[in-house]
Amino acid sequence: MQRVLMTACAWVALTGHIVPIAAEKVRTTPAAITFADRTVATDGVQDRITSDGLGSYTGGGGSECVIFSSTGDVRLDTTSSRNPLRIMDFDLSQVISGSGPTSPISTTGTAVIQGLSQMHIGDVKLTGAAFGTSIGQLHFLANEGGTYVTATRLDAQTWTITTDDPYSLGAGDVAVLVQIVKNKTVRTGTYHLPIQMIVTCPTCVAPL
Repeated sequence: MQRVLMTACAWVALTGHIVPIAAEKVRTTPAAITFADRTVATDGVQDRITSDGLGSYTGGGGSECVIFSSTGDVRLDTTSSRNPLRIMDFDLSQVISGSGPTSPISTTGTAVIQGLSQMHIGDVKLTGAAFGTSIGQLHFLANEGGTYVTATRLDAQTWTITTDDPYSLGAGDVAVLVQIVKNKTVRTGTYHLPIQMIVTCPTCVAPL
């Protein structure tokens, strides 16, 4: 069942005047994220962002995974998880540049993949992804010095998200670490962070 949220009232400039418009309803639809957890031995690629081994990340147990009607983004949040505690693992050893940390971390956090629900079945595109961790944000965004990820809509309810570039669109596994340093937002490192995930949304309907 979809859950309805209300955004704050928006203001737009229209014909030279500031006019209030009614707030739009933003619906969230339950979803799930499953990490591929690829290893060199099985897939020839070693993922550097992996799961905690407890299966798919869904709603319940303090975690939340939903798709937003307004943006089409899928968002996973484990920061309120309690029992079991759901975490994600990040291997930061493959540093490209910068002064950021290089030790592995296991942390509660968030994951956001942009613009999935508007895709048609069979569509493939580059899109942005961001992971919130205990040490900062890891961004797969080309305009920040990283690379985009590949999103493929397999059917109405399923997407593959990967740093692989099977269609030569320009995707990659370069993520930028964004941290708060002395009250300023700075980019402190770039890393190779391969990842692959399956997003599922049992009640989603693809656009015609």
